Amino acid sequence: TEEYHITVSKNGYSTEQTYLPGETSNPNPIKPHITVAANTVSQATFSIDQTGSIDLRAQSAQCAAITGVSGSFVGSKLIGTSPDVIKTIIPFTINAASNIINNIEWDTYNVTVSGTSYEIAGTNPIFPVSITPGSSQQVTLTLEPAITGNRLVVAVTDLSGLPVADATVEIVGPSGTFTNQTSVGSVT
Repeated sequence: TEEYHITVSKNGYSTEQTYLPGETSNPNPIKPHITVAANTVSQATFSIDQTGSIDLRAQSAQCAAITGVSGSFVGSKLIGTSPDVIKTIIPFTINAASNIINNIEWDTYNVTVSGTSYEIAGTNPIFPVSITPGSSQQVTLTLEPAITGNRLVVAVTDLSGLPVADATVEIVGPSGTFTNQTSVGSVT
């Protein structure tokens, strides 16, 4: 019962596997190890495809390159539930104007920035970003110095998901009204 571990992989492709139920890191796997019993058929389906890459860049609001920033791309695919266990978390450090991250599994990713020096003020493309099989995607993070308190980033897109420049954004809150124009589709 749930004794047979299966891993499916191919060079240049993503990997999928079964997981042992009850492990502390993934107590309730979506794909548990397979049971093989007499006079029964055990079946499992696996999906793998070509991996992609991201050309990651970071810049200031004035478009000056920023280096020395670390963070993670966090995928949306789960390998376990209750609690949710994310399949792919890709740590990165930006050490140059352009940083290539290879072997990225097709998925939809969000991004986080570590530390207290910078906060994300915008992204191009707007996150979450989908990495399709075999694709190469340029991702630019626009960063601003971290502030004490909260920051709100509003992204304005059309129905196709493209950013809308020069849109008026009005926010009404307890401390008053804030009105600004989007530049390339977002305002901080």
